[in-house]
Formats: sequence, C-alpha cells, structure tokens
Amino acid sequence: MISAFLRSQRRVAIATAITMALATATAPQTSSIALFFIPQTLVVLSSMAFLPVTSTVVAQSMPAQMTGKAMAIFLLLQGALGAGLGPVVVAFISQRLFPDSSHGLGLAVSVTALALGALATVGALGLRSRK
Repeated sequence: MISAFLRSQRRVAIATAITMALATATAPQTSSIALFFIPQTLVVLSSMAFLPVTSTVVAQSMPAQMTGKAMAIFLLLQGALGAGLGPVVVAFISQRLFPDSSHGLGLAVSVTALALGALATVGALGLRSRK
C-alpha cells in the first residue's frame, strides 16, 4: 500500500518538477507581458503541488528515526540554499555565458531552470522507499 502511494507521489513530483522547469525556462523568453502570465501561472500551480508532494516523498523514503533529519536537510536545501544561491547562479551564468547579450538575464534564468529541473527530476527518480 505504502509502496503504491509512494510511486504515485514520485510521479507527481517528477511531473511538477518538469512542468516547473519548462514553464520557468519559457517565461523569460516571452515577447509580451500577457504571454508571460501563461507560463508564470504554470509555475505557481506546479510549485503549489511540488513542496507538499516532495516533502511526503522524502518523509516516506526515510526510516522513522531519520525522518526529522531528512526533512530538515530537505527544507534547508530547498529554501535557504535555493533562495540564497539561485540569484547568484543566474547572475554568474548571465555574466559568463551571455556577457554581451541584451537578453542575457532571461537566457540565464532559462538555463538555470532547465538544469535545476533536470536535477530535481533525477533526484525524484532516485528516491526509494526505505520503510
């Protein structure tokens, strides 16, 4: 029962990671503010599903005595490091890969979103139930 539940949660985590990555990568490339809201809406909706689902998957993947530590590490990586390092990584990519482009920041956001979305998808694929 738990195994089937975890598999369905993993599928949702993978789907939301892919949706968020593609929508985040698409948003800066739109040509108007009206078009921007289409992928941005997908980002918001998929992110609302991503955190509770991935939290459940992480909690179900750990032995009972490790659940608290696993959740603390997961939330630290997702929150503090994501919010702290995200802008730095985007700026670094913009400066290094697209220094002379007028769209360098948008391209850097797209590259970062696709790379981190791929990493999140691989991470979700690698989770297995340990209970």
